[in-house]
Amino acid sequence: MKREGTNNVLSMTISNTIAVTANGIWIMFMPYYFGQLFSSVAFVGLFFSIVALASAIFYPIGGHLADRIGRSALIMAGRLISIFGPLFILFLRLLVTDLTTIIIGSIMGYLLVFIGGGIRLPAASMLLMESSQPRKKTRNYMFAERVLPSIPPALTVYIGAYLYVIGQLEVMLFIGALGLALSAIALIPIQEISDIEELQSSETDKTRSFSVESLMLVIVLAFALDGISSQGLSWYVPLFLGEDNALLYGTMISISTLVIALFSLLSGLFIDRVGIKASLVPGWIALAITVTLFGIFVNPVYSLLLYCIWVALDTVDTAIPPLIISNLYPKTERATRMGLFSMVIRSSLFVGPLLAAFLITISPQLPFFVKALMNFAAAMIIFTFIPKREQT
Repeated sequence: MKREGTNNVLSMTISNTIAVTANGIWIMFMPYYFGQLFSSVAFVGLFFSIVALASAIFYPIGGHLADRIGRSALIMAGRLISIFGPLFILFLRLLVTDLTTIIIGSIMGYLLVFIGGGIRLPAASMLLMESSQPRKKTRNYMFAERVLPSIPPALTVYIGAYLYVIGQLEVMLFIGALGLALSAIALIPIQEISDIEELQSSETDKTRSFSVESLMLVIVLAFALDGISSQGLSWYVPLFLGEDNALLYGTMISISTLVIALFSLLSGLFIDRVGIKASLVPGWIALAITVTLFGIFVNPVYSLLLYCIWVALDTVDTAIPPLIISNLYPKTERATRMGLFSMVIRSSLFVGPLLAAFLITISPQLPFFVKALMNFAAAMIIFTFIPKREQT
C-alpha cells in the first residue's frame, strides 16, 4: 500500500504539472479574449460569475460518483472532459465566422474546462490524502497540486503572453488541449487505496472539542469569504493593469509561479506542524494588508513585488479543506463531502465577479479594499471559533 500511495502521488504530480504548464499558455489570457468579445468589463465579470455558478453543480456529482465507483475513474474522466474546452474554442475560431455563435460556443468551451475540473477535484483531493501518511498529508497534497506544477508556468505563461500579443490565440489553444491530453495519459498508473486504516490518522475518532458539523460550518463560512473576494479579483487584475500591460501581467504570473512552488511546500510543512488556526489567521491578515497595498500602488515594480507576496500568502489555505475532510469523515463519504464543500464554495463565488464589477463603477481600487476586509473577517472567524490546536 505504501508503494501504491507513492505511485499515486507521483503520477498525479506529473499529470498536474503537465496540465498547469499547458494551461499557463492560454487560460490566463481568457479575460482579455472575453473582454474583446463582450466589449465591456462588466459583462466579463458577469460571465465569470455564471461560469462559477454553473460549474459548481459538478463537484458533488463527481464526489458522489468517486465514493461509488472509485477515485481513479473520476480523476481520468474529469481530465478528459477538460480537453474539449480549448479544442472547442479553437474549432470555433478556425471554422466559424458568426460572432454570436463564437461567443456562445466560447462560453460553452470555457465551461467544459471547469466541468472537468469539478468532476476531478473531489476524487483527486481524497486520493492524495488517502495515499499519504497522516503527518505528510498536507505536504504531499501541496507537492502534487502546487509545488512542481507551479514551476514550468514561470516560462510558459510568459510564452503565452507573447503569443497573445502577436495574435496567436489559436496556437495557444492547441497547446492547451495537447497538454491536457498528455496529462490524462500520465494518470494511467494511479490505483485505488483499498486498505486505509494504517494510513489514517488516529485523530479521526471525532472526540474533539468541536463537533464535526460545527467545525465544517465555520470552515465553509471563512473559505466562502476568502473565495468570493478572490474570484472577484482573479479576472479583474489583468484588466486593472490594462491590456497595454499584458506583458507585465504575463511576467507577474510567470514569476509568481516560482513563488507559489516555494511557498506551497513551506505552507504544507507549516500546516502539518502547527495546525489550521496558527496558519490561517496570520496568513489571511497579512493577505488583507498586501491586497490593500496592491490596489494603492499602481507601479510595475510595486505591482510585481506585491503580487508575489499575495500569491505566496494565498498558498496557506489551499490544502486545509481536503485535509479536514479526509480526517473527519469515513472513506465512503469523503469525496462526497469534498464535492459538497466545493459546490457551496464555488456557488458562492458567483457573487465575487458581480460584486467587483459593481465596485469598479465606484472606484478602480475598491475591489481590492473589499477583499482585504473579507479576508480579515475570515481570519477573525477562524480565530474566534477554532480551538487553539484543532487537530485536523
